[in-house]
Amino acid sequence: MVGCALSGQRAVTIPDPGELGRGLAAEDEIILTLRRAEVELLVGQLKMFRDDMQWGYRDNALMEICADFPRPDFYKRLFKECGLDADDL
Repeated sequence: MVGCALSGQRAVTIPDPGELGRGLAAEDEIILTLRRAEVELLVGQLKMFRDDMQWGYRDNALMEICADFPRPDFYKRLFKECGLDADDL
């Protein structure tokens, strides 16, 4: 992490035994190192997904598996915002 702080580079790190034992990281977690401005941007974007686009675990709690289904409205809006074809196949 110190190297990332000095160089300003981003990093994704898999927790080692020290982080697992002393840092209380879990085996299903990663460590993401970003610059402060990038963290603020990331948090802002996550809040936008949750608040403005109504997208999150609680908003999409219905679990279903089927071979073919219409694209959810969230994806239609997201595809349109990204300039992609938003029509269902």
